[in-house]
Amino acid sequence: MNVANELHGWPWGQRTLARIDELRSLAALSAARAKLAPEAPEVEATQRCLDHARRAILKGGWRHPRSPYIAAAQGYLHTASVLVLQTMPLSHLQGRLPELVARVEEHLPAGDARRGALEGLSRRLRTHSEELDEAGRELVVSAAQATFLEEERELDRVRKFRNLLYAATAAATLLALALALFMARNENLAPLCFADRGVVSCPSASGAIGELVFQLTSRWDYALVEMVGVVAATLTAAVALSGLRAAGGPYDMVLPLFLLKLPAGALTAVLGLLLVQGGFVPGLTALDSPSQILAWAAVFGAGQQLFTRMIDRHGATLLPAARVPPGAPALRLVRPQPLAA
Repeated sequence: MNVANELHGWPWGQRTLARIDELRSLAALSAARAKLAPEAPEVEATQRCLDHARRAILKGGWRHPRSPYIAAAQGYLHTASVLVLQTMPLSHLQGRLPELVARVEEHLPAGDARRGALEGLSRRLRTHSEELDEAGRELVVSAAQATFLEEERELDRVRKFRNLLYAATAAATLLALALALFMARNENLAPLCFADRGVVSCPSASGAIGELVFQLTSRWDYALVEMVGVVAATLTAAVALSGLRAAGGPYDMVLPLFLLKLPAGALTAVLGLLLVQGGFVPGLTALDSPSQILAWAAVFGAGQQLFTRMIDRHGATLLPAARVPPGAPALRLVRPQPLAA
């Protein structure tokens, strides 16, 4: 199988395959240092988990839904990481404690007992130059398992929120299209026209107040207003989301947040003009030219940010949860460093 072609366009899958190979090498190195035979149950279980993770990633390419395979690959990688921790020589495990503590602090809350115990163990070993024992190993493994479980929950929350954003975007888009098509067939039902100082102005035309409104309205007035709203929403969305960075995980949060703002801008542009027409906007009672109507449509389209800002904030809170990319091994293949006295 050509892995490069199979995972083309899926950078997270390619990076995870590299991490699988990295963890496989670390597992073999740890087994050799612990003088474990290749047929030892722990060694075989580790390699089996890594094989399952690799197969899950290869199945999760562009031809299949990725979410189930992503979760499976992450679970197998976490299990393999725990097995490596259980078989790694204590001296090497002690050298990796700072890395493990950093990862635990990133995902477990400050009040978690396992996090506190691991931090205390790390401080004690560093301060008193003690050596890690089997009881300490069990504490490390327990904290790592809790961390991995929390990472899986974080990934699940990101996936569900992303799916909710896509569903909301699809619903808002269908609503905007349905509104534009319905008003194209019934252009005189609720025309976006304003009368002021003897002039009747609609989004696409204006005339003397004596003319019939239906002569000035166009069946595409709503579509025009929605298009202006989408353009304005695109600009504000680019500014609003410019500070968000991709988390490096399998699920992109910036794109669904951006897409939701486009149909939202179309709907708020129409809604804003209807509110002006109904006198609900203080100090703004009439618009006297098509250009002014479209200008306010742009303002109301940009105003979608007022409605989607809370969604942006929630999405931003989910992004830091993946600072360690989901699926990354708990350990890296580096030379253990001695603890400072």
